[in-house]
Amino acid sequence: MEGFDAATYGDRFADVYDDWYPADDDTAACVARLAALAGERPGSAVLELAVGTGRVAVPLAAAGVDVRGIDASPAMLERLAAKAGGGAVCTEVADMTTPVVPRRASDGAAPVEVGLAFVTANTLFALPGPAARRSCFSTLAVILAAAHGRFALDAFVPPDPGEGTDGDAAVTIRSLTADRVVLSAARRDRAARTITGQFIDLHHDGGVRLRPYHLHYASPADLDAELGDAGFRLVERWADWRGTPYAADADHHVSVYEV
Repeated sequence: MEGFDAATYGDRFADVYDDWYPADDDTAACVARLAALAGERPGSAVLELAVGTGRVAVPLAAAGVDVRGIDASPAMLERLAAKAGGGAVCTEVADMTTPVVPRRASDGAAPVEVGLAFVTANTLFALPGPAARRSCFSTLAVILAAAHGRFALDAFVPPDPGEGTDGDAAVTIRSLTADRVVLSAARRDRAARTITGQFIDLHHDGGVRLRPYHLHYASPADLDAELGDAGFRLVERWADWRGTPYAADADHHVSVYEV
C-alpha cells in the first residue's frame, strides 16, 4: 500500500484501539498461558513484539512477569505508558523485522536474558512478507539462545488459495450510529496472500479518518518451515490460548516454538 510503513497502523489506530479491541476472556486466557510459559524460564525477561497499547503486556506485568515490549508506533507506546500499570512494561520504539530487547536502568551492562518472546492477534502478518518474517525469526533466535527460550504466536489459519489471482473485495459496515459510521473496505489477493484494507471513520461534523492495514499471511506449515530455518522447533500447537486441541479444520492457531 503506497504510503504505508511499519508505524502507520499503530499511529492511525492508537486513539481507538482499546475501544475497538477491548480485553476479554480470550485476553485473560492469553495472559494466563503466557505467564505459565514465562514461569518455565524463571528469572528471564519476556519480550512482546508489537506491544501496542499493552492490552496483553500490562496484565502480564501485573502478574509479576518482567515484560519488555517493542512497537514501531510511538503513538501506541504513549497510550501504553499512560495506562495504570503501564510503567511496569519496559518499551522501545523498534520494528519487529529486527527485534531488540528494551533495557531497564537496573539491567547494568550485562545482556538481558530473554526466556520467552511472543506476538498476538495476527500481528505477525503485519510484517510485509516472508523475507521480513525470516529476519524477525533469525534475530529472535539470537535473542532467545542463551535461555533456550521459546517464541509463542497466535494467528488465523488462511483459507485455501483457490483459483485465480484477482482476489476478493468487499465493503461492509463495522459500526453505525446517528453521529458516526465506520466502514470497512478490504481486498484479498489469494495468490499474493495479502489482505489490504481501510477503516473509513466518518463523523457527523464532516470529520473523516482513514485507518489502513496490510497483512501478508502465511499458513502454519509455512511458519513451521521459516522458523525451522531460523533454528526453532515446534513444541506445542493449540486452537486457542485455552489449549483447545488443534484440528485440521481449525481457523486459528496458537503455536509455541523453542530454540
